Amino acid sequence: MELSPRQAQVFAELRAIFLTEGFAHFTVDGAATRLQCSKSTLYALGRTREELIRAVLVDFFKGVAAATDAALTREAPVSHRLLGYLDTVAVELEPASAQFMRDVATSPAASEVYATNTRVATTKLTDLIDQGIANGEFRPAPTDLVADIIATAMDRLQQRTMQHGAGDSTSYRALGELIVHGMASGTARGSHGGNPANETLVNY
Repeated sequence: MELSPRQAQVFAELRAIFLTEGFAHFTVDGAATRLQCSKSTLYALGRTREELIRAVLVDFFKGVAAATDAALTREAPVSHRLLGYLDTVAVELEPASAQFMRDVATSPAASEVYATNTRVATTKLTDLIDQGIANGEFRPAPTDLVADIIATAMDRLQQRTMQHGAGDSTSYRALGELIVHGMASGTARGSHGGNPANETLVNY
């Protein structure tokens, strides 16, 4: 749906409110008053409260997916792309408050959107790891399991954000390095020289 300039402005403001304050207590009446718009303007974006919430969430997570796709598909070694993916996830989730993430976890509609994105991301990570095994960067391993471990660890990091109110981008980087070093083939390790546990990826 193509939005008018005013609709786009209202949608952007609504998204900013959701990311900062969450959406568990969102009402159309309250939003209309706060955003100084008519309820019809809001209902043009979603026919019900639930549709409005879903529209904002889909938009947000689509943005996250687009950014992470760019990291996964760029021209670079697989290890760099995997690290880039996790770095990008951390950056893209930074605007999301702990309250927003709690509301995502407790709202059935939001959980559905989030779960769909997680499944898609896990498939993409599986494909990426397969590429690393095929080109010799990674040693043979059950790729579905590794991708599932990454997805589960990301869920845990996001749960920590919900509990403590702040995300930790260094944790995403640490997860990526753990996977990259743990899966590195003997050839890939030797090409860097030295102890892979102490390796730093410069010019990343």
